[in-house]
Amino acid sequence: MCLFSGTSTSVSWLHESTRLLNGSRNLIINNEQNTILTINNVSMDDAGTYTCDVTAGGESQVQKIPVKITKLEIITTADADVVCNNTKLELTCCSEDIRMFGITWEISGSSSIAGTSSSNSSCGIYTITASETQCRAVKSGSATNYTCVYQGIYGARGTRVISVTYLRIANVTVRAEPVSVGKTLKITCESDTDYTKIMWAKDRIDSYLDDRFSNKVIEANATMSWSGVYFCFIHQKHLRSIGSANVTVVPLPKLEEIQVEPLDVTRLCNSWQRLTCCFKKQDCTVRFIHGNTAIPGGEKEDVADQVCYKANYNVNCDNGNPQTAFITCEVTNRLNDSARSRQMIIRSRNGDNENKKSCTIINEAITIPHGTNYSVLCMRQDPNQVGNITYTCNNGELETRKDCYSARLYSQLLDVQNVVNSPQPETTLPAFIASLSDVSSVEKGNISSSAGNIDLMVNIITTVSSINTTVKTAVMENFITAVNVVVDNATAWQSLKTQSSRLLLSVEEFVKKLEDINSFETNGSNSNIQLKGNSVNSSTDYEVNFALGNMTGEVLIKKDSLSAEPVTIISVAYSTMKDILPPENGTFLNALVVSTVRKKEASFEDFSILMTFTKSNSSLVSPQCVFWDVTLGQAGGWNKISPPVEENGLVICTSNHLTSFSVLMSEKSELFLDIITYAGVGISLVCLFITLVIEAMVWRSVIKNKTSYLRHICLVNVAVSLLVADIWFIIGAFLEKHPESNACLTAAFFSFFFYLALFFWMLTMGLLVFYRMIYILHDMSRKTMIVVAFTLGYGCPLVISVITVASTAPSQGFTSKKFCWLDYNSTKTFLAFVIPALTIVFINFMILVVVIIKLLRPSIGERPGKDDRSILIQIAKSIAVLTPLLGITWGFGLGVVLNPYNTVLHGIFAALNSFQGLFILISTVILDQKVRMAVGSSMSWSYWSTLRTKVLTSSTNSSAPSRPRQKNLFPKRGVYNVFTASSSNELSTDSYSVLS
Repeated sequence: MCLFSGTSTSVSWLHESTRLLNGSRNLIINNEQNTILTINNVSMDDAGTYTCDVTAGGESQVQKIPVKITKLEIITTADADVVCNNTKLELTCCSEDIRMFGITWEISGSSSIAGTSSSNSSCGIYTITASETQCRAVKSGSATNYTCVYQGIYGARGTRVISVTYLRIANVTVRAEPVSVGKTLKITCESDTDYTKIMWAKDRIDSYLDDRFSNKVIEANATMSWSGVYFCFIHQKHLRSIGSANVTVVPLPKLEEIQVEPLDVTRLCNSWQRLTCCFKKQDCTVRFIHGNTAIPGGEKEDVADQVCYKANYNVNCDNGNPQTAFITCEVTNRLNDSARSRQMIIRSRNGDNENKKSCTIINEAITIPHGTNYSVLCMRQDPNQVGNITYTCNNGELETRKDCYSARLYSQLLDVQNVVNSPQPETTLPAFIASLSDVSSVEKGNISSSAGNIDLMVNIITTVSSINTTVKTAVMENFITAVNVVVDNATAWQSLKTQSSRLLLSVEEFVKKLEDINSFETNGSNSNIQLKGNSVNSSTDYEVNFALGNMTGEVLIKKDSLSAEPVTIISVAYSTMKDILPPENGTFLNALVVSTVRKKEASFEDFSILMTFTKSNSSLVSPQCVFWDVTLGQAGGWNKISPPVEENGLVICTSNHLTSFSVLMSEKSELFLDIITYAGVGISLVCLFITLVIEAMVWRSVIKNKTSYLRHICLVNVAVSLLVADIWFIIGAFLEKHPESNACLTAAFFSFFFYLALFFWMLTMGLLVFYRMIYILHDMSRKTMIVVAFTLGYGCPLVISVITVASTAPSQGFTSKKFCWLDYNSTKTFLAFVIPALTIVFINFMILVVVIIKLLRPSIGERPGKDDRSILIQIAKSIAVLTPLLGITWGFGLGVVLNPYNTVLHGIFAALNSFQGLFILISTVILDQKVRMAVGSSMSWSYWSTLRTKVLTSSTNSSAPSRPRQKNLFPKRGVYNVFTASSSNELSTDSYSVLS
């Protein structure tokens, strides 16, 4: 308003320098004594100096009016969540200019809950008290807007909105029906309100399940680990409502847990067959089902932790026609859910095949016909084993195949499947790994000797590694202890080459789950595997060292290759994996196998890892740095990395990535050994053949008495044993390209048997000398002595050979991995030959000592006859020559066992072993004067003249009625016109007389 005196003739208003006119925002009203400017919808731009210029009474009157505009500031409480439980909530709307305004509240939204309005000197207040009845469940979680309206006395207006979300406590219902193991478990959480999040817990209200379970419905394959109390948490913002229910899982064995027998059997018509069904003890009913018919009966028997039900089945034939019955064992629990076993096959027959022999299973007291099988449970023989023993009859020969596994390990396999399928695998895993470590230690012997048990352990370890969790150091320690047992015996892995790659990758995957640590290493008592890990970054090198057996290894990652962010790197070293993982053809793993992984992916620039290995076998050459490449072949293979560097007997390898590394090497060329061996064996075969030919020529002239007869029986069998053994040796040499084949195994067995027979015939010769020298007055019949000789010469080697092959062949440990001969690295079956051989050498040496003493100082009345004395001396000479020779030969053979990589020992052993036939020819023929003279006489003209005369005489008298004489090359008993010889001339005459 602008006041002036006089009557105005003109009035104008200016805002700063801008003239204002009447319009939508401005209104100018002129009166006689004043002029009024009204501005509508005032903004901050309207602040400033307003000038009123009035002309009145001929004079100009100017007034300047400063105008200050203040913005309306309204401060409210924050948006609020209100639980409908009669909790009081005050909404405030405050301003410093409250005195210039009137305050009202407006409500809009789905839950229009009114309150009471009040104010104080600075704020307007709206108080709300919401009860459960005012909040509808379907509207819970929806927002209601409360608008605070400031209305000024001059028309100014300001508003603020406060959003209030009303939350009603939800009624939560959890539903779950009892369910059997193996069936689908369904747990449902129902709420009468909406929700923002659902969480689940099991057994304890703070034991939450992981993010896999964030829906209203949980569906899973039921295992016993699912039993318990489940809590469902319905979250409406900060409000949590809880419901719970008890979940019951009823045991029911799986198909693979139900063991039945017989699996397949053939019985006579109208006979009875015993049926057996076993599973882990639980509250179930059992019946045997044939078609749609239940077989009556059922005896219950507890066997260890198993319960077995038995029934009798009458094997019927339809009008005499053989039938085949398929029978299953049905197990039903209290929920009336059933599980059935695999089928038992009962075949009927009218009678045995007269042309084929049946087989009797003694421990089962049952006879099965030719061409049929009979299977029984392994627990029949050992309650601690599961699986089946299958007997097969082949024309009277009973073959037995055992598919038995450790019951404890099988239980662990079932348990790990429960862990994986459990609602909280990270909670149950530590206890399971501890149990696995204990069981593997107890079952170490069964695991390391059985490919089937190793396969079970690999499956368990692979399953464990698939669990997504983080493990503590104690869990990792137990895990490595279990793996240490699995890789203990490389020989048992021969049939599981593909599983070795699975094991290696599974261990790599599991060690990545180790919790973040500064430094950790496993117990040094594990002899086959070690784990070491460190947390490093770009300021620290990663360096770990391993020492296992006679091998060492070092892993080094320079800090320049690491990132600034700390990362945990873990290395695992194996000492036996070099004999488990398959090498490339013609090469051998000759160092530790070292796997290096990092816990999480990290960006490493110019990454480089350096590994240093010592050689396990220093005689191997041409090292190659390799890594295990899972993309090669079906199960992976070795792939080369950078060329190796050799320094001071060490092999240094570098790579730009992480995985499993080792060193492949080749053997030195052993051509000279091959030449010695094959040339020597060839000479040996020729000499042995000559020996047998000479024995045949002089046989009649040298077996004058019982002692001489037995001596030459022994010599012939010594030569035959060595001859056949050398032939099998040559056959085995041609089969070395397939050292794991059955043909190679056969060659090794017969070589083993006949080489061993050679020594036992040497022992027979020694015992013959001992018997004839010591027991002069005791005379054993020739027949008895021959039986004893052949029993000792061939029976004992046969027993040793069969026991050795039966105990080692099933685990692929009878032969070496390289030759068709006994193993001298892992199972050391070579000792089954060397120990008896060297023992016989020692016994024969002691016999020689006794014989020499008796010859030098004979007792009165104990002197053998001249002929016997001469023969015994000759036997003693043969023993004296062959015993040291064979002893030295196989002494070097023992040295090869103790130091298999010593080329000098190999060369000496090959030379001595190859020329044994030559030494036998020399010692038994060439050095025997009587044999030499007999051979000479046999080749003389007189011999051929006499022979021609005899032939002509025989031809002339062919018409005579007398029975012709048959010449027997090796007669059991000979009667000759022999006279005693006391000198070399007499010996010659004697030999000649015999031949003529």
